[in-house]
Amino acid sequence: MKKAILSVLAVLAVAVAAQAQSFTVGVKGGMSSAKLDIKEARSNPMMYRDPENINGYHAGLFTRLQFMGIMLQPEALLVSSGGKFTYDSGGSTLEEKFRLTRLDVPIMLGYNFLEVVRVNAGPVASMVLNARQEGDDVKDALNKSDWGLQAGIGLDIARFTLDARYERIIRDYDHTSGSANTSLKLNNQQVIFSLGYKLIE
Repeated sequence: MKKAILSVLAVLAVAVAAQAQSFTVGVKGGMSSAKLDIKEARSNPMMYRDPENINGYHAGLFTRLQFMGIMLQPEALLVSSGGKFTYDSGGSTLEEKFRLTRLDVPIMLGYNFLEVVRVNAGPVASMVLNARQEGDDVKDALNKSDWGLQAGIGLDIARFTLDARYERIIRDYDHTSGSANTSLKLNNQQVIFSLGYKLIE
């Protein structure tokens, strides 16, 4: 399925690039509200519960090709995300926080209405740069790279861009500490708000 989506995007990218009426390069950054849901826990499934959102951030670059209202927008972003859980341990209830630092590369395909309002969606390639669980390094417990999905709406005002998106990336988590092993899937969800500025258009 991922290969099929990427193949379709590649064909569209070539078509849009060949007929592009405008080319834009810009910078963007913003905040997010991120949450991690536990899926398919294969050991100690009751260890994590009551997921809570934490605030994150992102910053990076974007480019945009546009032809007859159709847009292709690749981006490269440094992202901080994660989540917080209630943690059951030995009869005690504790809070535990995951913090992920990632390099994300969304490839958004969209449509521009009246040259102001945009809708877009597409895959995002995500590479883990750092992962900490209550201060402990757990990067090796996660896949180094995964694919996810983003979708959202945007607004262009002169050289400024505003975006609101939803993102979901599911990662395998397999961590051994002493004699204990925790194996599950982390469903990382974010609501993302961005402000950008077009350097070239």
